[in-house]
Amino acid sequence: FERLQDAPDMGWRHAGGQMMDTISRGCRRGMLTIESRESGCGKTRQGIQQCCMLSCDTLWDYNSESFKPNPFGDIVPTLYIGTEMKLYEEIEPIIWSCISGVEEDKIRSHKLTTEEIERVKTAIEISKRSEIYLENEPDYTCAFIEYKVEEYKVKYNIGALIFDYIELIPPLTAEYVQLSNGVAAREDMVLLHLSTRLKNLANRHDIYIHAFTQIANDARKDETIRDSGAIKGSKSLQARADLGVVTMRPTHKELTALKPILDQYGYPTPNLCFNVYKNRGGVYVMVKVWSVVNLGNMHIENLFATNWYYQRMKVGKLNTIKMLNEFIYDEETGEVIEKVSKQFKE
Repeated sequence: FERLQDAPDMGWRHAGGQMMDTISRGCRRGMLTIESRESGCGKTRQGIQQCCMLSCDTLWDYNSESFKPNPFGDIVPTLYIGTEMKLYEEIEPIIWSCISGVEEDKIRSHKLTTEEIERVKTAIEISKRSEIYLENEPDYTCAFIEYKVEEYKVKYNIGALIFDYIELIPPLTAEYVQLSNGVAAREDMVLLHLSTRLKNLANRHDIYIHAFTQIANDARKDETIRDSGAIKGSKSLQARADLGVVTMRPTHKELTALKPILDQYGYPTPNLCFNVYKNRGGVYVMVKVWSVVNLGNMHIENLFATNWYYQRMKVGKLNTIKMLNEFIYDEETGEVIEKVSKQFKE
């Protein structure tokens, strides 16, 4: 109790926005998040944005339109494991975009103003000194993930793993068959095994893990499927997760259901919804967070929240968490003996 009184159980800021921070209490050590995201909704970009929020000492501030020290808490080394994209050709421009606020397409096509060119150059320098470590392995296994986490924990003391993305692949199935002494591998059992290994990994190394999945076809056709049934492969994948989220574009039916709220409060039309169906130890569950996101630079604003029946509900926006450095001085020499960092909220 005294430990929680001095340091509440809060994690680093969630790239999904301030309401997602309130719901999840941030990205906490030992926590496993399983997020299923629709194609074209920015799985990779969201993962990279989370890396930048965790590991970059300076980021673009959209309010002041200038670079500011990272306002999202103490920075920590992060490991990103991808399964599809070329690390340097495809991932690095996303990193520059998330840091600078300049849209990725403008960077790739080099359709930049003089001011944007300088912002991107600054972002490149920031990225060079940021501890974001990139790995790519399309034929991964549980053993590979564990080996890489242990390697980067020992070498760089990483505090988070972003995995983009989980799907059932032959090496994963073969590994399960070998470990189970030749027992036939059902898809749900293989993915449950992976979920268990990821959660154990988060606990063993005291890190935050955020893993993405694709969306099942049924969920694309039916807006009522916004829970574990939306996970491509098997719903067993979320069995060990602390936070389960399905992130999709609002359908026409959903926007129609939201029209009274949009009209009454004057909100812009949301283009993304975080459907939180699982929240272990949390107050908020079966909550929809309606948001506006710029997929070009992943700048996001949480507009409002509803329950599963599109009734507006109050979910506060967590204040920015910063680090306050206090110093202990030698009374005789005046030299700093120790620096003590404490979190505080603005």
